[in-house]
Amino acid sequence: MDRKTALTMGVIVVLVFALYLASPPASSPTNVRPRTATPSPTSPEATPLPPLDEARLLPISGDNLDGQMLTFPSDFNAPFNLVVMPFNRDQQTAAVGWLATFEQAANRDARVAYYSIAALTDLTPLVKTLVVQGLNVAVREPATRQRVVVAFLEDQAATVAALGAGDTSAMRVLIVAQDGRVLWQTSGEHNAEREAALIEALDELIAADGE
Repeated sequence: MDRKTALTMGVIVVLVFALYLASPPASSPTNVRPRTATPSPTSPEATPLPPLDEARLLPISGDNLDGQMLTFPSDFNAPFNLVVMPFNRDQQTAAVGWLATFEQAANRDARVAYYSIAALTDLTPLVKTLVVQGLNVAVREPATRQRVVVAFLEDQAATVAALGAGDTSAMRVLIVAQDGRVLWQTSGEHNAEREAALIEALDELIAADGE
């Protein structure tokens, strides 16, 4: 392939991906209450979450941005895994905001690892390629690329139900054991309050692990 053809194809990929991002996402219910967060007075009635000891991460496979296929929870390599899980393309963009907090926590304790695992609905092969290529253009940091995983699920609803998330209206933020048990979770984009709650829960889990 000559240079002119390669440049033309690159431009086409970027333009198509931009159009894909610009299209409105599918609507979804908004009745999720984070397990650890206090709902605002205007929040809709919550769907009860299952007992924490029943929430699990079902097996989920996808490629990171370096093209390495990973399957979770079997590829978790730490006792405590911080996971942000977006369910659509808009959440996927915002999910990156959690990674700096995750990285700091992992740097403090070798028992902590972290990932962004996008649990997207299954798409056509062409759209899958465009999604991944668009992320490849946007995410350049090598350490981040290894930890950003995109999975296209035939049954997204089963994964959501097993987490106890209720629906996909907000990304989930999880602390997951190496065997897939969900030890703690909340939902939503990164902010100072959610970060503080995450770090408090993680510190408690680490302290209990050392007893």
